Amino acid sequence: MTSMALFQIINLNIFSTPFAIAQAYFLGSANWNKDAYRQAQEQFAQLFFNVALSGIYAGSFYCYCAASKRYRQQVLDALKKIFRCRNQERNRVVPFRETFRLTTTFQRRTTTVH
Repeated sequence: MTSMALFQIINLNIFSTPFAIAQAYFLGSANWNKDAYRQAQEQFAQLFFNVALSGIYAGSFYCYCAASKRYRQQVLDALKKIFRCRNQERNRVVPFRETFRLTTTFQRRTTTVH
């Protein structure tokens, strides 16, 4: 538990500190006269820092995976369940009679509903 908290603190500092510095600069320089090239550069920088800030959320996932064996096992079980369900649906063989009944039932329902 302590290692997860330390990972979260480090993660928060790595991703939020540059974002906070950039936001302070953008707020401080909002009233300056800038040419179009400078505005484009600052918009690109702001976009970069906004995307980099999402690293906090991705970093949390990696911190939990690195620090907790139980969390890793739960993620693996969830992934196995997802992929196992898809394969079972693809490989399922439906007899012709059952397919015919389902098709005619579906056609009756769609023709009666107006």
